[in-house]
Amino acid sequence: MKIFCISSLYTYSVNETLIKEIMQVPSNAFIAVDISTKTFNINYIDYNENSIPLESEEGFKIIDKWVDKWGYIIRSLKKQTDNISCDLSGGLDTRTLISIILKSGININDILIRSANDKKHVHEEDFKIASNISSNYGFKLNNFTLDNKGMKLHSKESLLCTIYAKLGFHKEFYLKDKFFIKPKFSFSGSGGEDLRGSPGQNIKDYIENVSSKTKITNHEEEFYNSSKRLMERSVAFLKKFKSYNNEYEISYDLYSRIVGRNHFGRSAIEAFMVNIYSIQPLMDPDIKKIKYNITGNESHDLISYIYIRFAPDLINFPIEGNRKLNLESIKKAKKINSNLIPYKAKSNYNKNFFIDKKRFYRVNHEKGNNNINEYLNEVFNSREYYNIISKLYGKNVYDWAKEYSFKSNYYPFRHQYSLLAIFIIKGYILLNEKYTNNNEKENYLKEEIKIINYLFK
Repeated sequence: MKIFCISSLYTYSVNETLIKEIMQVPSNAFIAVDISTKTFNINYIDYNENSIPLESEEGFKIIDKWVDKWGYIIRSLKKQTDNISCDLSGGLDTRTLISIILKSGININDILIRSANDKKHVHEEDFKIASNISSNYGFKLNNFTLDNKGMKLHSKESLLCTIYAKLGFHKEFYLKDKFFIKPKFSFSGSGGEDLRGSPGQNIKDYIENVSSKTKITNHEEEFYNSSKRLMERSVAFLKKFKSYNNEYEISYDLYSRIVGRNHFGRSAIEAFMVNIYSIQPLMDPDIKKIKYNITGNESHDLISYIYIRFAPDLINFPIEGNRKLNLESIKKAKKINSNLIPYKAKSNYNKNFFIDKKRFYRVNHEKGNNNINEYLNEVFNSREYYNIISKLYGKNVYDWAKEYSFKSNYYPFRHQYSLLAIFIIKGYILLNEKYTNNNEKENYLKEEIKIINYLFK
């Protein structure tokens, strides 16, 4: 039997043979679990990704239906709740999202258009571009506040929420401090890389570039070689399921199916745990049917067509990081659209769908430190944490991650995050070693909860 996912805190111990059989489920897999018989079946869905040319009649219909569908979803949500937000930055992906909302038939000022307005990362440039877009289309940024009433999470709960949702397979902490009583619906530009036709790379160069980023401290060769082996195995895995026209397509698929899936998918799971629904129209399999021009050169055919078709003024605004849309893609999009009937939203997409407004979360109001940053520092400075990390990777890695925590003002715990996940996994390994040989499952389950207190005193 293969174990496909172990995500619950209450997991039976497994032996080494089973550990070797854990695998990632492909993104097109649908798993039907029969609880009564404790069995499951795996069915695979053919989404026909990257198969239909943009400049075909079927391609035009797919894109219009995609906008119809998401317009309907937005209208239906708006009938049932005011707790809706949409991100807008200075990049390409969120303005693609805005082009859908502008055609949805709602008053865009009736939902929160959220744009970060601070000095962190590239937010200053993002906000300036977003402000110009909003002025052009007549809506406001950060126009109101959503209902933020909720049950306060203890620092330990907040930390475990992100750890168990993502288990270190993510580059950021997105710590949540409460479970929201009223569900939030957050539209984002997640997965927009898949629509841009961003340039691929020769697969050998791609593996080298990604692996080289791990060259830090005196363990650089160890990290580098490990990352390279993981990348090579991932490429071999993809080739089992799909044939590729060129190596550029492999690197593009590798990013889309593995990096993008883990980054955005795990964030969505974490958000759901605190009653936030992360809605990602750009990751919809329907739009991924369109064939992208994946080569070593920039190509923005699909994203340019979406702008020209639904909100043409969007091509006139600068893009964060001094990026630019491909001029040939813009010309192609204008030519295609000029031969089509102007888009008009389908009014018959107007059914309601169910929103669970009564989700309940049992919050444990434990005593202790409720300041998450202080609590994290307590964990990072604990003797147990230091001993495990320094033993596994050496004192330099521990010091390097700790130093970054003090220097960076943008996700300062970024490098502590993966170490923290390893710290927790190591704790479970120790617990397995204690009880697996004796087959004491009952005692294992009792002490599985205690391990959290052992790790986070």
